[in-house]
Amino acid sequence: MDAIANLIININNGIQANKSTISVPPSKLLNAVAQVLLSSGYIAGYKTEMVKIKHKMTTVERSRLIITLKYDETSKPAITVIKQISKQGLRIYKDCKELPHVLNNLGIAIVSTNKGIITDKQARKEHVGGEIIAYVW
Repeated sequence: MDAIANLIININNGIQANKSTISVPPSKLLNAVAQVLLSSGYIAGYKTEMVKIKHKMTTVERSRLIITLKYDETSKPAITVIKQISKQGLRIYKDCKELPHVLNNLGIAIVSTNKGIITDKQARKEHVGGEIIAYVW
């Protein structure tokens, strides 16, 4: 399964269940996406740690990316919608002039560029395009 799809599904399920944290298998790409979400104020934090997982009759230690979801005082999540745009079967690439303005600039588009994983606003500022990974608002 696609790692980005797995992350987005876990975030959506965690928000619907009012979970404080979610965990996914770590990768450099997911760490970069989590950093963009943290710097944009959509999550409270993230870290990579070893977690004991019970598998059948044994306990296995695996590395996991733990993401702390962010809620306000009324338990409303900071992320209302997170939607995957590029999929394994259909990649969406845009030039810096064609990058979308998500919800009239109230949301962000996470873009994979040659300068790393950044938001659409940063990509426009640096005049780079790339693959649109997800929309968040």
